[in-house]
Amino acid sequence: MGRKKEKVAKAPSWITTMSDLNNLLLCFFILLYVLADVEVENIPRFFPSPFKGGMGPMTGGMSFEPGQLAEMGSRIESLPSNERGQSLARAVEKAVSLFQPEILAKKVKVQLEERGLVITLGSDFYFKPGSAELNQDGIEVLQRIYKAFELLPNKIRIEGHTDNTTIPFGSELSKLYPTNWDLSAKRAINVLLYLEFLGISSNRMSAVAFGDTRPIETNETPEGRAYNRRVEIVILRQED
Repeated sequence: MGRKKEKVAKAPSWITTMSDLNNLLLCFFILLYVLADVEVENIPRFFPSPFKGGMGPMTGGMSFEPGQLAEMGSRIESLPSNERGQSLARAVEKAVSLFQPEILAKKVKVQLEERGLVITLGSDFYFKPGSAELNQDGIEVLQRIYKAFELLPNKIRIEGHTDNTTIPFGSELSKLYPTNWDLSAKRAINVLLYLEFLGISSNRMSAVAFGDTRPIETNETPEGRAYNRRVEIVILRQED
């Protein structure tokens, strides 16, 4: 007579799900522990640039549409040297936290570059249309910049940029800003003057106009031109 096959007891089906959940939780907490002491300069080693996409024209509300060119987000560049200003590295971390809503909305970009900490403001969001006059959002952003960096000793350079659209000769706009040089210069100067009004010493600041000479994206598309219309507030490295 053959042996009767013994029945093998099976584990309840929920055990598998619970085991998977425990493994996921373990990985999550290990990741939190590993990243807890990561310095801000090393972030790019763990994560790629998170806001790869495009800054489009302002249709359907005050936000840049997703697309190939959007990068008005937080991107901290890898630097060639380990001694690249620890105070600026901390300032980047502070700026990313301070401007998190604007960064997520792709209205502000924060970068740590060779020249220093660069806070890029999309002109379409912070100036009145076709104007160098700050709007209320621009005023509020500059107030936060002042509160965050007023105690840093570093010099500050404000750089104005436009797209390559020619200001129509004889138009009302051309009476105020005959060229893109004039428009980019006036926007940079107005940012400087407001920061000075808030309390930053004029000895620390300078304003530079680049017009349309330094595009960061193509001027052949509306979203590329929107990207190029910007003001960059550069908190220079101390040696500068």
